[in-house]
Amino acid sequence: MKKIVEIIFVVCMALTLFGCDQYDPERINRDIDEMEALLNSLEGNVQILNQQMTTCNELLNSKFISLITVDENGRYVINYKSSGGEFKSVTIATKNDMVTLPLIGIGEFQGEYYWRITVDKGDSYEWLLDDKGNKVSVTGQVPDIAVDSEGYWTIDGVRVKDKDNNPILANDISNTLFKEIEIDEETGFAIFTLADGTQMKIQIMEALGIRFDVAPVTAIIDRTNPVRIGYTVVGSESDDAIVDCFTAYNVTATVDNASATITVTLNPAAESGNIIVMVHANGNTILKPLFFTYGSAEIRDPELDPRYTSGGIVLLEGELTSFDIKVSANIEYNISVSDDAKSWLSYNTDALRAAIVTTTHTFTAGNYQNDLGVSRTGTITFTNKPYNISATVTVKQNPAQSQPEGGISSAAALVAFANAVNAGGSISKWQDNNGEVILLNDIDMAEITSWAPVGNATGNYTAATAFSGIFNGKGFAIKNIQWDFDVTDGQLVYGLFGALKDATVKNLVIGSDDGSSYMRCVGASAANTSVGSLAGYSETSTIQNVKNYVKINFAGDNLSGQLTSLGGIVGTMKGGIIGGATPALGCRNYGDVITGKITNESNGAAACMTIGGICALMQASDAKIDNCVNQGGISAPTGRGGGICGTGLAGVTISNTDNYGTVQDDAVGQYAGKPLELTYNVKRQGGIMGGNAASGSTYVTIEYCTNYGNVFTHLGCRTGGFVGHNTGLIRGCVNNGAILGDLYVEGNGTNRHGPGWACGYSAASSATYINVSGCTKGGYVGGYTEYKDNPALAPGATNENAFCHNPSAYDPSINN
Repeated sequence: MKKIVEIIFVVCMALTLFGCDQYDPERINRDIDEMEALLNSLEGNVQILNQQMTTCNELLNSKFISLITVDENGRYVINYKSSGGEFKSVTIATKNDMVTLPLIGIGEFQGEYYWRITVDKGDSYEWLLDDKGNKVSVTGQVPDIAVDSEGYWTIDGVRVKDKDNNPILANDISNTLFKEIEIDEETGFAIFTLADGTQMKIQIMEALGIRFDVAPVTAIIDRTNPVRIGYTVVGSESDDAIVDCFTAYNVTATVDNASATITVTLNPAAESGNIIVMVHANGNTILKPLFFTYGSAEIRDPELDPRYTSGGIVLLEGELTSFDIKVSANIEYNISVSDDAKSWLSYNTDALRAAIVTTTHTFTAGNYQNDLGVSRTGTITFTNKPYNISATVTVKQNPAQSQPEGGISSAAALVAFANAVNAGGSISKWQDNNGEVILLNDIDMAEITSWAPVGNATGNYTAATAFSGIFNGKGFAIKNIQWDFDVTDGQLVYGLFGALKDATVKNLVIGSDDGSSYMRCVGASAANTSVGSLAGYSETSTIQNVKNYVKINFAGDNLSGQLTSLGGIVGTMKGGIIGGATPALGCRNYGDVITGKITNESNGAAACMTIGGICALMQASDAKIDNCVNQGGISAPTGRGGGICGTGLAGVTISNTDNYGTVQDDAVGQYAGKPLELTYNVKRQGGIMGGNAASGSTYVTIEYCTNYGNVFTHLGCRTGGFVGHNTGLIRGCVNNGAILGDLYVEGNGTNRHGPGWACGYSAASSATYINVSGCTKGGYVGGYTEYKDNPALAPGATNENAFCHNPSAYDPSINN
């Protein structure tokens, strides 16, 4: 009756609009028929949608789902236990193709599902509210979806309107609520995907089921060797279950309920066979098959296209690229591309072969642009589910370069350059006509929060993958650096560059002069970990006119016996030079180099935390720092620390270099309150160098350097204006800083630990070795506790306080 009234209403409206003179009975009847058909269709849509919404309500109110099957029409049959304890069944039709315009869906809020509607094709949602303004729970009263007399959607009697306040026609909306249903066997949940992409999960609890510890298909290599298959009976009736072999084909099978195993032997000459396992309990019976084949089942590791292979993955640039993957297998397999790569990675279908064959599959990666230089990654998997065998390939694509060739002009280009070096690829697109990689302008790294250093080195300080060309910053800055490094990630060297070898880096500014730039390390460092703003490791390379504003903050742990090096410019250098023969070639560090509390209490050169304003660890006889300046603060509670260098090994040289930064040990208070006898031996530090070592007649040389910075020991350690622990040659140097530390004396009084304006300790001179010569005393020397608040009030430098340990080893006659 309602529909007839609606149709009569339409007729009356037509008569009113057209008038009596234009009355056409045949046309009116045709319009009535069309409208009746439309209303019938819309009412059918409404009925389907309301049924599915009611089903959604019932499923979320249920205690659990006991079984999901598919009927002959492809619809899902859901068996569930209602909130009242009854077992019920409901059939759900799904729509796997694209739902162009969902109207209603659900959303999760604070652990509960609520109804929501969309009026803009799913771009945004609004919660469906009741007459009191509260969100309508999916587990509560189901909203009444209807179509009014003019064919517009209504919810609870109110028309649904779009953002322009226009009503929405029902024939513009999908009537499907459920799009897809999946079962996650690992978690035991049924996952319902709705038309708008929302997912809801409901626990599956079988009354009776059986799980095997093998794949559905088992390959048997030896027919004479029985296969033992373990099983587990699950479900609410499992305690009373009996397992038996229902049928067996081409196999002999024995079930042992006591050990929950099935022993299967493939019959002689049989190529395949199967059994059907029966499980029975309290009137419930299930049957589940297992299949067997003779021979091996194998999908070998795929063979990657050598044109695009790096580090065991497919590595592509951002252009449209086709590549091949060869797969050798003796079983059929399916090919799938991970969801995160389906939009850009495709493949052509190949015939699958059951024989032992090698098939070449061709894939295509689409064009990729990313202004931040961020790569995208996906996987390709070759799978045979019945045998539970698979092989996976990772595909990584770097973004295409939109900048002109011949230099680096953006953060994306810098990332691409780093990726190319790390992959062993060509860097020609970033080189100028002289073959130098150059910056074309300042590079803003504010959006690059994760950085892969350019190059790596092995644990014995050998460059593995390194930059070996010329990098000319042209005076430009790589600024706004804020990077965190996890030193447990397998990389040993960290910085803008991980490793340099036979390289030149010049005319570059690193970081921003506003103090915001940093590199922070977390995790426990492995042995020989090295960190520097420019490079973690530099081998036989030249670094000139580099200015650093990046703060190095080691916020992780340095475990006992693990050598870790932190440098303002370079972590570890093996040969080569930082700076040059003139001040214009020199490098400057403005960034602090600090650590927090660390476990390692060693002060030895080979197994401690060593930090320096320019370079932490210098080794190899031709390593040199010349005409450089440090203005950053240096601090670590233990190990070795120097304003310029932490540790220098035999043969290295520091010349014409000045320190202005404060150098100290326990600024973080790791040993606060402990007596000096427990702390005096954990640190060696100096205004220029923390400690050095000789090798026979080969010495470390420190010449024509000036320390302007204060050097404080909180722990009574060997501390000097030049060097904390010296066995090298110091000549022509000047101290102008305050060297403060409380004195700790052991033994006969000669072994004194604390401050000296030249050295905390120095080896005694001999006929072939002169420890300090031509140096000018200056600055202040005194107790830390007494003078820490006003270092300038400490006593001035004298011949007696040049060395703390064994002061008589200082010869004033050859110094100023």
